Amino acid sequence: MNHENSIFISGTGTDVGKTIIASALLWSRSRNNNTANYWKPIQTGPTKDASQVRDLCPTAHIFPTVYDYPDPASPDQAANTANVPQPEIDLVLKKAEEITKVPVIVEGAGGILVPFNKKGETWKDFIKESQLPLVIVGHTGLGTINHTAMSVKIAETAGLKILGVVLQGEQHEDNFASLQSMFPHIRFHHFPKMSELNQNPDWETSCNNLHTFVDQQLGLTKAANIDTIDKNHCWHPYTQHKTHNDPEQIIGANGVWYQTDHGKLLDTTSSWWVNTVGHGRPEIGEAIHRQQAKLDHSIFANATHEPGALLAQRLAELTEHELPKIFYTDNGSCAVEVGMKMAAQKWVNCGETNRNQFLSFKGSYHGDTFGTMSVAASDGFHNAFTPWMFETLFATPITKHKSSICPEGKSGLSSGITQLEQLFEKKHSQVAGVLIEPLVQGASGMNMQLKEWFETVGKLCQRYEIPLILDEVFTGMGRLGSPFAWQQTSVIPDIMCIAKGLTGGTIPLAATLASNEIYNDFLYPEKEKALLHGHSFTGNPIACAAALAALDIYEKENLMTRGKEIQKWNEKWLNEAEESFKIKNPRTCGAVLAFELPGTASGDYFSAIANEIPKIARKHGLFLRPLGSTIYLVPALSITNEEYSFAVGGLTNILKELERGGT
Repeated sequence: MNHENSIFISGTGTDVGKTIIASALLWSRSRNNNTANYWKPIQTGPTKDASQVRDLCPTAHIFPTVYDYPDPASPDQAANTANVPQPEIDLVLKKAEEITKVPVIVEGAGGILVPFNKKGETWKDFIKESQLPLVIVGHTGLGTINHTAMSVKIAETAGLKILGVVLQGEQHEDNFASLQSMFPHIRFHHFPKMSELNQNPDWETSCNNLHTFVDQQLGLTKAANIDTIDKNHCWHPYTQHKTHNDPEQIIGANGVWYQTDHGKLLDTTSSWWVNTVGHGRPEIGEAIHRQQAKLDHSIFANATHEPGALLAQRLAELTEHELPKIFYTDNGSCAVEVGMKMAAQKWVNCGETNRNQFLSFKGSYHGDTFGTMSVAASDGFHNAFTPWMFETLFATPITKHKSSICPEGKSGLSSGITQLEQLFEKKHSQVAGVLIEPLVQGASGMNMQLKEWFETVGKLCQRYEIPLILDEVFTGMGRLGSPFAWQQTSVIPDIMCIAKGLTGGTIPLAATLASNEIYNDFLYPEKEKALLHGHSFTGNPIACAAALAALDIYEKENLMTRGKEIQKWNEKWLNEAEESFKIKNPRTCGAVLAFELPGTASGDYFSAIANEIPKIARKHGLFLRPLGSTIYLVPALSITNEEYSFAVGGLTNILKELERGGT
């Protein structure tokens, strides 16, 4: 939201001279024919900082405060003493969005962690959300090293953009040098102590020097043209660079929102389906920081560590110990590849070498390694690699809506089950494993299976004793309203693959979970009968620590079952949209909402509409990325009712604009 020349002034504590530094910048800006605007959103105490600003820089335009309390205390305490409502960060941010349309110096009340209210919202949250670059003000004397270092560390951990640190007072070269050596990447500036300020001949020089320092830092933050660098060097996934639209530059994220260089967009894709708990969760960031300081990485062969062991235990508990053995990998494709290896080698270890095929399903997508490509059937994704793939059996899933893979929809249930039973009866002795995305196929267009059909797959696997491998990379971690999709059915898998939401969307980590029966088929004296698979970063301690922190959030906020509530919201909007706009195949399962537009074919990954919708969506505050002809909404499970209303309101506006023929 911020104008490029707006900045936020914070301090390392009280009485460090934030208002003097703000005034000095304003004075110099006014003398250099620049706009001099000042805003203190929250004022506490009988002495009004705006009055001092007016004395030091009479030409400054001062925006009114939002909250003003007589008690010289933190805003939460000052409001409590005055027996009035506590400050609301959303109200201050809303005002900031209006004010920062022009260059403005914004001064906080106290330091970065001073609380707004009893909810624990702080200036750190305001600065992060507003994306204002930060100048930290401290004093030069005794105690400044510790206080300044802590303020810088807090700001860096929160991902705030620090323009520099200004130390005010009698010059202390040793303190200055110590801080500079501790933070060589941070610029420090000394502003001298002056008794009469604007009456002092050094005032003008000091103000201009400070102005130059801050302007230089602002210039450095704008120096890199990221769009140009990206165009010259970045090769993006699933992108035809000959015809692609310029990528959206994401400069920050918080909760369900992306911050771009032209405003906020609600992230309707949960950041490619990984961000289940909301962006920027400090609990996860702090866990990553603690673990990096303790143990950043270790080999996981012939070694173990606390976060890896504890995470395995908690994942086993989430399956109610049906799948107690956990093998770590780095991403969903590799997790599925390992699951396939487990199923295939199980038979080899047991002496059955004729199990040389997998059964998978039309419309499936399991990743981009050669093994996972071979067992996938998503039209268009992998055509170039067909000559290198191995042969796979494919069956047709029965979807509860009409789809390109199942045109008859749920009316095909009976015949679909018959065909599946015949396939199992004929081919079961050749099948090493059955691989399926349970209940929802994500990448092929959010195709949603009938529960009865999926349960038939499970029963047939059990009857013929074929390992059932569930690809829950997309559907797992609460996406559909339970920890894993199969827990809403009578099916119990032998192997399950998870990734995406495992760390809440912060850092790569995947896992393949197996039953004791599968694990026991690898227990032999011969080394070659072990699962000889591994990655350099298998079981990375930092990633495991992030996942443990994410699981704490899931549990604390009941996010594993939140998808059921979101599904009710989805059903309501889809009913309204179907009536108003005649959308095709409206469907929802848990937190997943999907539909096609009138006149488009379902499952058309190369539909031209996929390039048009994102541009329209941006005008309505949404980051939207259709799957070809399929428009979908897969928000973070932490989305609020108000944010959800904004998202579907944006979808409604997109449909209205398309009706008018707009692009």
